[in-house]
Amino acid sequence: MRIASHYKNSMSKLTLAFGLCISMISCRQTNTKQTANTLNETDSIQYFNEVVQFIKQVKQQQLKDSSFILEDEPSSLDYFDCLQDVIHDTITYSENEIRLIKQQSKHPHIKVWTNSLIPNIKIASADTIQNIFKDDTKGWQYFYTHIGRGVSGFSSPIFLRHFNYCLFYSDNSCGGLCGEGHLTLYKKEKDKWVEIKSYCNWVS
Repeated sequence: MRIASHYKNSMSKLTLAFGLCISMISCRQTNTKQTANTLNETDSIQYFNEVVQFIKQVKQQQLKDSSFILEDEPSSLDYFDCLQDVIHDTITYSENEIRLIKQQSKHPHIKVWTNSLIPNIKIASADTIQNIFKDDTKGWQYFYTHIGRGVSGFSSPIFLRHFNYCLFYSDNSCGGLCGEGHLTLYKKEKDKWVEIKSYCNWVS
């Protein structure tokens, strides 16, 4: 009886210990997941804060223009094959940075430009713009009358090296033979974004 009782007590203790271990492991996994989610959320908040400050600074003059219109769909970095110039620039970028640039160009953080990101500007829907130019009876004359004098596009900024460098494409279209665009690498110097390299500038 004593042996049986001792065996039962031992098994109870083992069961309790095992249960506590499982509980501790589960708690650790939950805390790890929560920490990961918090880190991701923190990174996301920092990214969007940096975007707002970056756009306000490098596009300050355009944003002040009352006629400025931004297309809500972010521009592609690969417009006019601009991205290829960056990918082949192995002197400026490391392999990991080129990999990151490729990834973020395909899956940009910003899916749509809104007034919550850039307040007090006019934003035009990409669908509306595309529908205007798909219709042969409309085109630029219709655009000038109903939308404005032109439309700009901003890419989703790609930050590198702890938010100290930024790769950014912007363009402006104002007619059949009126427009310009460029992909630029900026560097933050004393809290000011300075253009240090430009790729595939185009003008029409």
